[in-house]
Amino acid sequence: MNSTTSKRKSDDDVGGEDRRKLVKTNSGAAKQPQTQKVAPAERSQKGKGKEVDRGQVTLTPSTLPAADASITQSSTEPQPDTQPNPNPPVLPRRQRIRKLAPPRPFPTVSLASSATGPRSAHHEGKNHICITRKTKLAAYLRRCKALLIDDGFKELRLSAMGAAIPHLALLAVSLPPILPWAEDEVKVEVFTGSADVHDEILSESEEEGEGGPEEEFRTRTKSTMNVIIRIGDGEQAPTARNTGQGQASRPNKKKTKPKGKGGEKEGGPKAPEPIMLQEPEQDDMDDS
Repeated sequence: MNSTTSKRKSDDDVGGEDRRKLVKTNSGAAKQPQTQKVAPAERSQKGKGKEVDRGQVTLTPSTLPAADASITQSSTEPQPDTQPNPNPPVLPRRQRIRKLAPPRPFPTVSLASSATGPRSAHHEGKNHICITRKTKLAAYLRRCKALLIDDGFKELRLSAMGAAIPHLALLAVSLPPILPWAEDEVKVEVFTGSADVHDEILSESEEEGEGGPEEEFRTRTKSTMNVIIRIGDGEQAPTARNTGQGQASRPNKKKTKPKGKGGEKEGGPKAPEPIMLQEPEQDDMDDS
């Protein structure tokens, strides 16, 4: 028993020499290692008469959290300003823009047709079509096929602008295979260009004296695409005056000639007209 106690004392002396050594921290100052004392060795009996000794536990700076370094860093960093800005920046008001109608590549009604008449009577200019995204591709295919086969047109002029250009390109590729002509007879010509469109900008006036809003205009440039589809030589279809299309067929009536005097028609024998002779006056006879 005495040998065990003397051995424990020698171990405590060796640990004490190690604790007396100086340790450098992050700040550069030399500090002695911190020790945490625990209650003197307690003996407890566990199991069958076995004794367990609880000695002192030493905590070195390597095992402790670096609290000093975190404190110095947090003190030097600038803290963000959490107070709200009394004068926040004013965002510019969104402008109201009105897009005006772009110029048409060709008139809605041809010059030879009446603008106030029924649309069914418009024969010239039916082969000029403006392509839009709202109309489906199948509707354009039926319309173009009817113009070439039923109405007798040999040329179609198609035009598109902006986002409708892919729709026109698909139509130009899909139309020739469904036509009853050979591929050599159907000719497709494509032209590209650009057009200027105008927008109206409506902005409320800042002055109280003015009554209405100020109007400004801006100009934009949009791309255009024109497609010409020709059948053969591309001869134009005959007009409605020559073919009589657009007018209802009427039965032919025999023209009757007006009757002459005496109930006889003009086609019959005419009665002899009386011959009137004028006698000269007496004064004229004396002079002779």
